[in-house]
Amino acid sequence: MDIAEKLESDLNKMLKDAYATVDRSIVIMGKSRAESLSFAGGITSEISISNRRVMGVDIPMIKLKITDNPPHHSPYGVSFYLEEGIVKFKEILKLIAQLAEKKIALLRIAEEVFKTIRKVNALEKIYIPNYEDTFKNISERLDEEGRESFCMSKMIKARLKDQRA
Repeated sequence: MDIAEKLESDLNKMLKDAYATVDRSIVIMGKSRAESLSFAGGITSEISISNRRVMGVDIPMIKLKITDNPPHHSPYGVSFYLEEGIVKFKEILKLIAQLAEKKIALLRIAEEVFKTIRKVNALEKIYIPNYEDTFKNISERLDEEGRESFCMSKMIKARLKDQRA
């Protein structure tokens, strides 16, 4: 849990910083110029998700591949802050993939823990007391039959003794 919280905290800081950088570039270059350059970047991202099993739970493994074709923009008239924002947002995408992987894993493991807790509670509250009662009844019945057979054997011995005498 601490890892996910740290990743989320880092992500929030990085997003705040990256948006501040983009805002600076917009102030320097103008909104329409920055927007038009953002579409000309040629950066693509590819996500692949695979699963692995941990303790019987499917945990996702997220791989992010970012491909770009540098240089992204012409050096003339392009703010350094825009280039810096691109680099920061690529790092943010990687961090988002890591955070998603960790959070999904935590949620799935937590769900499995809750299922296990329900099963344990059912065993402790329903099945085990039921079996204990059944065991007690069987034990009492066997003890009773044992006493009856002991009494019967005493009576048989007494009759045999009377018949011999």
